Amino acid sequence: MSIPVLRELHNEVRRLFIAGSGMAAGDARLLKLLPQLEKLGESAPVLARLAEDVKQLTQAGAEQASAKLLELGTLLHAVLYTQGQTDAKGSPEPVRAAETSCLTQVPYRKLKPLLEALTQKGQGRYEVVRQGFEEKLFEDIRTFVPAIAALDDSFAELAEYMAQTVVPSFGASALPLLKEQFKLHGGKGDARRLQLIHRFAGSGERELVVQAAAEGSLEVRTAAIELLGDYPELEPLILQHADDKKKEVRRAALSALARLKSDAAVERLLRALADKDQEIAIEPIQQCSSERLNERLLQVAEELLERLEDSKPGDEAIPRLYAAVQCLEGRRDATVSAFLQRLLGDKTFMARDTGAVQDYAAQLLLDMKRPEAYDFLLSLQKAWNRRFAAYSFRAAVLTLQPGEVYDRFAGEFASKKSAAGKELLRALYGLTEALAAPYDDREEGAAEPQSHDRWDSRWVNLFVDIDEEEFVCRFARQPDRKVTEYLLKKLEATPNFNKSRTVQLLAALFRLGHRDAPELLMDVLEKTNAKHIYYLDRTQLALLVRLPRAYADRLERVASGLAYEGIKGQFLEAVEWMRAKNEDEKDKETDHEKGAGWIAWIKSKMF
Repeated sequence: MSIPVLRELHNEVRRLFIAGSGMAAGDARLLKLLPQLEKLGESAPVLARLAEDVKQLTQAGAEQASAKLLELGTLLHAVLYTQGQTDAKGSPEPVRAAETSCLTQVPYRKLKPLLEALTQKGQGRYEVVRQGFEEKLFEDIRTFVPAIAALDDSFAELAEYMAQTVVPSFGASALPLLKEQFKLHGGKGDARRLQLIHRFAGSGERELVVQAAAEGSLEVRTAAIELLGDYPELEPLILQHADDKKKEVRRAALSALARLKSDAAVERLLRALADKDQEIAIEPIQQCSSERLNERLLQVAEELLERLEDSKPGDEAIPRLYAAVQCLEGRRDATVSAFLQRLLGDKTFMARDTGAVQDYAAQLLLDMKRPEAYDFLLSLQKAWNRRFAAYSFRAAVLTLQPGEVYDRFAGEFASKKSAAGKELLRALYGLTEALAAPYDDREEGAAEPQSHDRWDSRWVNLFVDIDEEEFVCRFARQPDRKVTEYLLKKLEATPNFNKSRTVQLLAALFRLGHRDAPELLMDVLEKTNAKHIYYLDRTQLALLVRLPRAYADRLERVASGLAYEGIKGQFLEAVEWMRAKNEDEKDKETDHEKGAGWIAWIKSKMF
């Protein structure tokens, strides 16, 4: 009975320590507690002493109040200390801990942003986590629990990054925490935990996987069924799941069967391809590397092709054939190549509404990277009303000399308004994206590595003749009066630094070494409304820093009129870079070797 009163007295004493002892005289709250303390003091002398101290404190003058308050507080603290309990209920149990040998001296100040990114919501968290992993902050054991908890994060990209990259770096030491946090009836985060448990423990947790496949929530169950593919002895169980009522479960079972690659698994996959599960069977079949499946799949495709002649509109033959062709993706052996060639040479097939299947088959032949596949695609250049001209062009670029490619296809591009011409231009656009870069960014992986030397020099004049501005800018490399006049005329029509075409035209003129290129760039910058410049891409930055040193003052004046502080800062940094150039470079075009410095500068601003 005395403990609540003593705790209340403790709160009041603490209040007076904060407010000041001068407030204790006549304090109503202390006087309210005094009768209860006096009553308790009848059975305990120490409580009677507390009651007397409270009484003296409330009656003390300003000079004695502080000493009386300290005396009361000291005695009260001693009494409360004797009332504490040190015994814990229950029997002792071993403490469960993660087995780790990590040693770290990372200060909490540096760790705090990472922990907040793992445990809170908001934008920008993914970058914080990714940077933390790169800086090896996850070697600190304090990150283990929040990192595994982040498998439940609502931002799927972050949760997948934790599952695929961060948590696997913990190794088997994360296993106890994963098992502790795993919930059989949980969501996607628990499905990820189960996959990681299986990754670390393997067959040691087989029973947990089997239980999850039978009793878990839909997310946990589907993840567990896919993991069953690592246990050939459980094939009968997987086959049972392949007939489940839920589509998601059947998809997971088909994926597990694709990993088994047994005869029974192959037959079940093919049966799924022929029934209502056709859509969900395609990806597992693509992933299955069974030779038996490859043979049976080609048999099915051949049968469907033969049936095509007798099929009627609305028949399932074409959709089924399309699905069978999709299943051939990733298979690069000669038998698949031969079937695809036969398919694209079949008159009945080509006469039907099979456009999607035709494109898919032609792309598969291109992706196979086999000499006979390339030769066949080249032979289709003028076949079927030039239906496959774009695929023939891609094959030619990969196999023929630059001059041969130009001789074979220049005439096709001249008819750019035809269906084949439009497809060729679209194909060329994808093949030459790297040529549009202001510098060689192959290390960034932004485009397929290729050199301008792979293209015949006559292309640029062809594109001038057919007025394809984008490709003129991409292919312009060597000084040419006709090309330069074309670029200048186009630039005169659109002098706006915010327009992509203007920037590409200027970049092409710089690349050609046109002597007036710097002046043209400054003229465009001075004509462009400075208030509308709110973003700089890599090409624009490259143009700014390639201005000669003599233009630094004019560029600084342009920067002073910019509305956005961030862009103004980039302009001024470019000015500083220009002024730092060596005197002997101020009027020279910067080539790749001399431009290594400004390339690094641009990348530092963009990445």
